[in-house]
Amino acid sequence: ATTRRRLDQAGRQMSMEEFRAEQVLWSAIGLLIGVVSSGLLLAVNAHRSPVILLILCGVCAIGGVVVRDYALGQEVSKREQRMLAEFPTVAEMLALAVGAGEGPIGALERVTRTSHGELAKELGTALADARAGASLVVALENIAARTSLPALARFVDGVAVAVERGTPLADVLRAQA
Repeated sequence: ATTRRRLDQAGRQMSMEEFRAEQVLWSAIGLLIGVVSSGLLLAVNAHRSPVILLILCGVCAIGGVVVRDYALGQEVSKREQRMLAEFPTVAEMLALAVGAGEGPIGALERVTRTSHGELAKELGTALADARAGASLVVALENIAARTSLPALARFVDGVAVAVERGTPLADVLRAQA
């Protein structure tokens, strides 16, 4: 479940099986590095213990899995940094669209159509969920579930509450922006 969440946070559209296959590939590369290193160590000093060389190969293979997992964590971190950088602009665009008379869905359509970036993609996913039958509130809450950004979660909660209670959305969006 944790890995699935991290894949979603990274914006990856891959299945768990595909990610595990990548980990196996990275492990195989690590093992290959371990075998080559062991061969070089053996060529330099023929009296090396085979147990140490086997341990080196095992550590390199496990290292490949760990490095792939670390790379996924870095993807998540970089994506969320980009989303935070885009957030004020997207929030302001939503506030302007709603202030100009657009409804919440119309404002989301306008913002996703005119902006490009990670946050716009997330809003596009929420918009697609809403069009597929989910309520707008649930679709927006799914954005907060797919990210670990507190600012974005607060923004989505504010919009969801405004939509549910009929509070003037433009005021909420301006305050959030």
